[in-house]
Amino acid sequence: MKKLARLYPDFFICTLLVLLTAAVYLQVGSHEFITYDDTVYLTENPIVRGGLTLEGLRWAFTTTEASNWHPLTWLSHMLDCQFFGPNAGAHHLVNLLFHLANTVLLFLVLRWMTGAVWRSAFVAALFALHPLHVESVAWIAERKDVLSTFFFFMILAAYIHYTKRQRWQRYLLVLFGFSLGLLAKPMLVTLPFVLLLLDYWPLGRTPYWKKDEAIPKAALKINEAAGKRHKEKGEKDAIGKGSTFPWFLVYEKIPFFVLTALSCVITIHAQQTAIVSFQYLPFFERLSNAIVSYIRYILKMVWPLDLSPFYPYAPGPAWVVAGAAILITCVTLLAVRKIRPFPYVAVGWFWYLGTLFPVIGIVQVGEQALADRYTYVPLIGLFIILAWGIYDLAEKIPIRRIALAVPAGILITALMVTTWLQVQRWRDSVTLFNHALAVTENNYVARNVIAVKLLREGKLEEALHQSEEALRMNTSAPNALMIHGIILFEMGKPEAARKYFLKIIESNPDYASGYYGLGSVYYLEGDMDRAIEAFLRAISLDGNHFMAHMKAAEAFSQKIHYDEAMKYYKMALKLQPRTAEIYSSMGSILVLQGRVDEAIAPLNKALQMKPDYAKAHNNLGSALLLQKKRDEAIVHFQEAVRLDPDYRLARENLSEALAQKKKPER
Repeated sequence: MKKLARLYPDFFICTLLVLLTAAVYLQVGSHEFITYDDTVYLTENPIVRGGLTLEGLRWAFTTTEASNWHPLTWLSHMLDCQFFGPNAGAHHLVNLLFHLANTVLLFLVLRWMTGAVWRSAFVAALFALHPLHVESVAWIAERKDVLSTFFFFMILAAYIHYTKRQRWQRYLLVLFGFSLGLLAKPMLVTLPFVLLLLDYWPLGRTPYWKKDEAIPKAALKINEAAGKRHKEKGEKDAIGKGSTFPWFLVYEKIPFFVLTALSCVITIHAQQTAIVSFQYLPFFERLSNAIVSYIRYILKMVWPLDLSPFYPYAPGPAWVVAGAAILITCVTLLAVRKIRPFPYVAVGWFWYLGTLFPVIGIVQVGEQALADRYTYVPLIGLFIILAWGIYDLAEKIPIRRIALAVPAGILITALMVTTWLQVQRWRDSVTLFNHALAVTENNYVARNVIAVKLLREGKLEEALHQSEEALRMNTSAPNALMIHGIILFEMGKPEAARKYFLKIIESNPDYASGYYGLGSVYYLEGDMDRAIEAFLRAISLDGNHFMAHMKAAEAFSQKIHYDEAMKYYKMALKLQPRTAEIYSSMGSILVLQGRVDEAIAPLNKALQMKPDYAKAHNNLGSALLLQKKRDEAIVHFQEAVRLDPDYRLARENLSEALAQKKKPER
């Protein structure tokens, strides 16, 4: 009964955390997909939209789509599509469920390690309700954040279990969890370093620099039991007094460091087309931005207003960089100097610096200066410093817990209101990026996203205006030039579009999409040779460029080079196996080659994937008509016309099939 009674506060706190967080975030159930990465991960990804399939499973483990290798994230999205289809609200709510689980796990992990109930609860509340974390939860494409963090906390829970009784089975469980976490997002590569920090405090597994009164009682109980086992085996007390560095803790992490190194190699390979070259962004500029960003994230933590899904790259003046560097150095030295009386300061500070390092911009991926989503795990370190530091500072205050509860409640309420407003801004692309324009300067990416949204809605003039504004803000950004060219192309101005595609290639000769755009202009003009040359160049620069493969195949088909066309369709099929258009086109080519019997299977597969695909119905009808199966052919021609009443070729084929049916058999 006593043990059960001790669980009541934990259950109450977990329930309260879930209810408060859900109250703020449940509105995401009515939110839309965002025209910024959601297209890549879901809305325009036929493999993911097709749900959980064997070919989708193979694709998830072999693709580097979105410049990442995170198969578990892809499988998570596929599973959502399997159950919920294109329902954006349901996808959002799954993200929220992971965030709720992460909040509870964070509380429990800190509670188990430190024994401090209310401080652990305060850290979990800050994590759950801080506005900087909205991006990771309210953005479907950031499933990788909440999913990988779920594994992160599960690993920490398993590690605590392992430190209580160091069995190889428990060790393998931690290692297996780490492997799964890396398969969700490679940002978990810093986990071995986090484990070493926790070994010092609060787990107290190392005697080095240890001050007994700084070790939480919960950890002392763990260590007392561990010490007894060591003595029973006649081994040196791993947690006793001593002055030598505890290398056994480092050796213990070697398999984790091996997985970290392997993940880094795979990630660099996956991101090679997205990594910004030092020629475009020099090392000193990256370093300056990284130093300033460490401080900017802290300022945003303290004053979480004017948040944006994209922050333009704009390093501060030299004095700002120098000031940030001095501040970071001073805090680091202070944390090390006070490591005995206040170990949580050093652990929290190095947690923050270390877990943020992979995305701080030394290896620059994308055009952003910083991103709110990158703080999802790193801020926990600063929250720990805040919770334990305030508690220690208030040591001499009478009825300390009650005195701290009031300001804590006010802070949490303020965060709830601010976060609720920030979640509301994520309801659709236009609302989100209009807000971004209002709180940032020269945000050409926001203009581009709005332009793409308007382009998809057929509002070409409005899209052109937004694109022109984006180019005014950044005249050389490849994405801005590309979108402007696409809009002009869609407006029926291929000559004007060509100029922008050529400009991209001149300034960024390795930009694959620039060659794809140029090839599209040549294709429209009927210059298939130059179109093929441009498409193949795009493919050579980016082997995952799906549309370049598709257009190359179409261009070869126009030149009646059917074998080459089939080659590129098959290559496209490896990139996106659930694409009905590929099977339909392959079937059509087989018909043109006189291989009618072989054409039936791919055409049927196209219709299995996309039953309302008028062109596939027409192509299958043509194949069946050649096989003298007029009745079946007529059914498919009729369906094609029903689906697309303006489909002239299908109408002509239907008329011919009906005419043939009326003729008497010879």
